[in-house]
Amino acid sequence: MNSSIISGLCCLLAPCALALSPGDIAVIGYNTSGSPSDTFTIVTLAELPAGTVFYVNDNEIAADGGGTFTDLNEGEASFTVKAGQTIAAGTVITLPWGAAAVSTATYDFSSTSGAGLGNNNDEIHIYEASSISSTTPTAFIFSAKIGSSPSSRPAGL
Repeated sequence: MNSSIISGLCCLLAPCALALSPGDIAVIGYNTSGSPSDTFTIVTLAELPAGTVFYVNDNEIAADGGGTFTDLNEGEASFTVKAGQTIAAGTVITLPWGAAAVSTATYDFSSTSGAGLGNNNDEIHIYEASSISSTTPTAFIFSAKIGSSPSSRPAGL
């Protein structure tokens, strides 16, 4: 049997998550005022099918071109496209940073309560990993420095 047919059948039976590539999602803005919470805005530059999961954090990268965070002592969140949903390329989404979890008809974004974005020396990383607690992402999708962040440039970007 043709492997594309098998793959298609699997997608009918269970959500097909997309492996993201660098630049498939971009940070296009952020608000560090903290009122009522900090926010950042992303745009999807590729379609995100049901089951797509990516992570966001504001931790530092250990070395220029590196693939490891120095620690997970700041904020981490997961973004998941819900079953039966698709987020179209070109969709703009504003997400809270330092707030309760967000659940819409299309996606879930986990709690970042207690976290905050600084107006200098901070960063926002979007990446894929084996779990939210992994300090070594499997792929970086986007990275943005806020002000004069000392964080290094992640691998692949």
